[in-house]
Parts: sequence; C-alpha cells; structure tokens
Amino acid sequence: MGSVYKPPDSVVVNRIQRAFPSDELRERARATNLIQRERKLDVVALFYTLSLGFAAGSDRSIQAFLERYVETADC
Repeated sequence: MGSVYKPPDSVVVNRIQRAFPSDELRERARATNLIQRERKLDVVALFYTLSLGFAAGSDRSIQAFLERYVETADC
C-alpha cells in the first residue's frame, strides 16, 4: 500500500489563506456589521480561531477559545 501524501504546513496555510483572504474577511465583517471599526478585535484571527482552531480542539471552554484567539492574533 502507498503512503498518503501530506503536504507541508506551509502549503496548507497558503491554501487556506488563498481560500479566505484577509481583506475579504474584513470586507464581509464590515458589510454584515460584525465590526464598524477595527480596534481590539481582529476579525481574521476570530475567523480562524472559530473555524479552524477552536472547533477542532478537544477543550471547548471559553478560556480555551480566548487562549487560541490570543495566540492567533498575537496579542
């Protein structure tokens, strides 16, 4: 049996960033009134934390979400 191809992390990250461009995420956040001005909330970090980090983790507490958001947003 052949082994399953696993692309390097950089390839995966690049594909995700192309699928969900930061500028487009910010535009949609403004268009849907999620944010009216950018201050402390980083919409891109929030999106990635909710969709990729927080949902996939085994610990789904508010504290775990906050820790992942801070890590993603580099706060």
